[in-house]
Amino acid sequence: LGDVIGQVSIPEPMRKLASEDEIVRATTDPVRTVITPDGWKLNYSPAGEHELYNLTQDPGEIHNLAAQPEQQSRIQALLESIRAWQTRTDDPVSL
Repeated sequence: LGDVIGQVSIPEPMRKLASEDEIVRATTDPVRTVITPDGWKLNYSPAGEHELYNLTQDPGEIHNLAAQPEQQSRIQALLESIRAWQTRTDDPVSL
């Protein structure tokens, strides 16, 4: 559909699913992901639509735990892992 620069070509059938702005935002959102050895997965989105899964208990990623207050410290720790990776690899995306 596009790239992170915002050059998006939206197929006609998709235009019925959401507004053009919503489709562009969804397809150009530079999400960064970390998966830990103990089975936690964080998808961190600059747009603010984060996802946190416990892959050990929820391998199908059905239950997004990101909004649960008790998970906020885990999200911050995983985000620090992503930011450390960004520093090591010169990733230009701001989270």
